[in-house]
Parts: sequence; C-alpha cells; structure tokens
Amino acid sequence: MSVSIAGIGIHPFGRTDGVSGMQQGVIAVRAALRDAGLTWDDVDFAAGGSEAAGNPDTMVSALGLTGIPFINVKNGCATGGSALTIAAAAIESGQAEVAVAVGFDKHPRGAFNEDPARWGLPEWYGRTGMMLTTQFFAMKIQRYMHDHGISDAALAKVAVKAFENGALNENAWRRAPLSEAEVAGSRMINHPLTQYMYCSPGEGAVALVLRRTPEGASSREVKLASVAFRTRRFGSFEVFSPHLAAERVDGPTVDAALACFEAAGIEPGDVDLAQVQDTESGAGDHAHGGDWALCAR
Repeated sequence: MSVSIAGIGIHPFGRTDGVSGMQQGVIAVRAALRDAGLTWDDVDFAAGGSEAAGNPDTMVSALGLTGIPFINVKNGCATGGSALTIAAAAIESGQAEVAVAVGFDKHPRGAFNEDPARWGLPEWYGRTGMMLTTQFFAMKIQRYMHDHGISDAALAKVAVKAFENGALNENAWRRAPLSEAEVAGSRMINHPLTQYMYCSPGEGAVALVLRRTPEGASSREVKLASVAFRTRRFGSFEVFSPHLAAERVDGPTVDAALACFEAAGIEPGDVDLAQVQDTESGAGDHAHGGDWALCAR
C-alpha cells in the first residue's frame, strides 16, 4: 500500500466524568493532527465509528465545517478496523491525500445485552441468554478448551499478561498488575471466565491520520503495508450467530490475517510484535460480523 500513518492521537481509556464520548473523539483527532504536523483543513476524508456515543460525522461542528466526506461506521468490535479500512481505501483509490480514522465510545456499566431485533435475530435467541456477550464468550471458550486441551490456568495467565501490559501504558484504564491467583479467584461471571478475565466496558478514543506515503518519508511515519477485513464463512461460530454448523472452519480472524500477510508479502514468522484485541481471556478477537487485520512497518 502507498499509505502511511502520519499521526496518532489517544484520549485515555477508563471513566471520564463530564466528558462525552464524542468530545473524547475530538480530543483524539486534534492530538493526531498535532502529531502529524497538520490541521483539520488539510484533511480530505474521514471515517469514524462509535457504538454508544453518537454519530462521529457530527464531530465536524467542533473540528471545522470544511465540507469533507465523513462516513459513519458501526460494526461492533470491528468498528475501528472498518474505519481504518475505509480511510486507507480512500487514499489508495486517489480520492484523498490525507484521511482520518477515528473511534470513540462511552459505554454504560455492565455487560453488553443487546436487543436481538437490532441484529436481525429472533426473539428466542435473546431469551436463551445468548445476546449477553459474557455468556456467549464463555460457551465458545468451553468448546475451544475441550477441543485443544486448554486449562483454566492458561486463561488466568492471559489476563495476567494483559494487566501487566496495562500497567506500562499511561493511556490504559486498568493499570494495576494482578497475580494468577487474584485473577482465578475473582468472582465467577460465566464459567470458566471470572471477573478479571473480562474487559470492562468503558470509554476512550483513538484517531489516526493517514496520508499517501510521500517520497523520502520520514522514519517516524509508519508505513501501512496492508489492511484486510473479512466476515464469517459458513461453519464459523461467532458472536450473535443463531446456529452452529456441523462442519467447522476457521473464523474471520484467521481469514483476515492470512489476507493481510499475503497483501503485505510477508509470513507470520516475519512479525516481531503482534497486538490482538481480547474482549476476554478466551478470545483473540470477537467481532459482530467480521474481523480485520493490519500489517505495518
């Protein structure tokens, strides 16, 4: 790809009383523009998403009424990746030289418990409790543990790793490391996942400034080698799926990663650092309808 990440902006995650999710998104965009040495007037295109905090395109009332196309994205856990995919495609296609991708949210407390009708699902699916994401994730990891011999202790280790990383990140919400015993001994939510094995719905924002990779680009810019997005195939059991096929296939996470590696011209063994979204200890990534991946240099 001929796209680079020129600037990054973050509003810290957690709970920020008195600041709306959209305001946090504006803060992240302005920080990303400063990081890139650009202004909102330089931006040709934007894409953004939020699950619970409003329509991102209305951010223009705070950022500037320049008339640029701003596409709203709503795709569950894959919303941020979808916004990035769209913004990168706008540059690759020649529609824009500079684009912004932004995601923000301000979730209410407690587990996600959606209305089945919003996702095109029958009412009975909600009555079984499957719209409660904590329950679905627990059922999915139980099957995976059975098929692959994964232990409860392994789930605790995943959470410990996440808390250790959070302690090193000033933008993280949970910044206190926990031991395996503390994770395993916390309140059971849905077996085998305990309270500290789940992420907490919170709030925060991230924005990226993308631009066409210039000749002689500075070493501080990150070249976006590829971005890929995939939806589930028949036989893949994902969240908000009302059936389980007899045959089993890899999930969209695997498909997106393979497509990303192929487009970037690299192999998994060439990767020095991998960052994976985990809604809970049992998940590499769960998305409502699809998963995405990016490779950067």
